[in-house]
Amino acid sequence: MRSVGDFIGYFRASALLGHDGRDARLREALQAAFDGRIPNEAQASTYRGVTHYLKAIAAIRTDEGEAVVRQMRNTSINDFELKNVRIHPGGQVMRPLHAARIKGAD
Repeated sequence: MRSVGDFIGYFRASALLGHDGRDARLREALQAAFDGRIPNEAQASTYRGVTHYLKAIAAIRTDEGEAVVRQMRNTSINDFELKNVRIHPGGQVMRPLHAARIKGAD
């Protein structure tokens, strides 16, 4: 039996792959980053966080914690899903969520 999470993952993956009218850049970035596989939410979030962290270190050329966090907060996140999104003061990243209502068999 499929869970609600499976359906949410399906619709999120559909959006990432461009089935909702998005451009082909998403599909290309996804194939490059994940060897053509569809990442789940945890994999995509981890990839986003690590990539943003490494970009911050490369920009300031140090791995000192406070400096890296400051750089991460001052730099927009731009990846296969998010464009020009910043880390909020509380440390959260607000990302789009694709919700769908599944019709029953009735």
